[in-house]
Parts: sequence; C-alpha cells; structure tokens
Amino acid sequence: METTKRKRTREEVRAAVRETIRRKKEWIEQTNKEFEMIRNGEIKLKYS
Repeated sequence: METTKRKRTREEVRAAVRETIRRKKEWIEQTNKEFEMIRNGEIKLKYS
C-alpha cells in the first residue's frame, strides 16, 4: 500500500523504517538518561 502511494521502492520503505526505529531507540536512550538523572537528583523537576 505505502509503496504504491508514494511510488517508493521496497528498499526505500525498509530504509525509512530502519531510520524510524533508530530515531526511536535514540529517543528512548535519551529519556532513560534523563530519568536516571532525575532519580539521582541531578535534575530538578519544575512545576508551573
């Protein structure tokens, strides 16, 4: 379906999926680091 919609090859679709997964993993790693810093008291939460 997606390949016919945007006229992309299978390899282009696979590359896009791999990139999305890579960005998601980076986001998860960054978020985990921030949570760890909060737990250690290195970052204080600000409430509005």
